[in-house]
Amino acid sequence: PPAPWIDDFLFEITRFPRAKHDDQVDSFTQALAWMRQATQHQFW
Repeated sequence: PPAPWIDDFLFEITRFPRAKHDDQVDSFTQALAWMRQATQHQFW
């Protein structure tokens, strides 16, 4: 499969905040926040 990790990721993110583990959710939301901030500070 092209992304063998996707099933675990989807399982964790769809059960947040009641899942036992939330490491992938933490990383994902931090990446989204960084991308949002990075696009707000572009000057053309």
